[in-house]
Amino acid sequence: MEAFWLDIAQILAKAHDAVQRGVTEICMQGGLNPVAKIEGKSLPYYLRLVKVIKDEYPQLHLHAFSPQEVQFIAREDGLSYEYMISALRDAGVGSMPGTAAEVLDDAVRRVICPKKINTAIWLEIVSTAHRLGMPTTSIMLCGHIETPQQ
Repeated sequence: MEAFWLDIAQILAKAHDAVQRGVTEICMQGGLNPVAKIEGKSLPYYLRLVKVIKDEYPQLHLHAFSPQEVQFIAREDGLSYEYMISALRDAGVGSMPGTAAEVLDDAVRRVICPKKINTAIWLEIVSTAHRLGMPTTSIMLCGHIETPQQ
């Protein structure tokens, strides 16, 4: 599947459709887009996106921006993870999806997901989120090459 980008109006239309169907939570993950910038920075775009959704549908819980995305945006903008997560939380993100975890063993990660963040970074971002009061989930994809110990 090829990459695609939804603009804010398209995302808002999807949120509207979801609310009409009785949805109470939206999981929002958009990959790593180096051109999602306002005045040279990525974070303002994502904060605007969250605020637009929360202004229109304050009842929606936003489960958004994985550790991989937090790392990418923070790196692109030269921000700390703490600042980044706090800004997203304050804009209306309610929890962080724990995708990009796979198996948290770097020997396995180098084989099954070599372009994803390493274990230490994933744990640092999730720990930072917890310290800042943002709940997270975690998704472990197993059954590849890992051993029971891994």
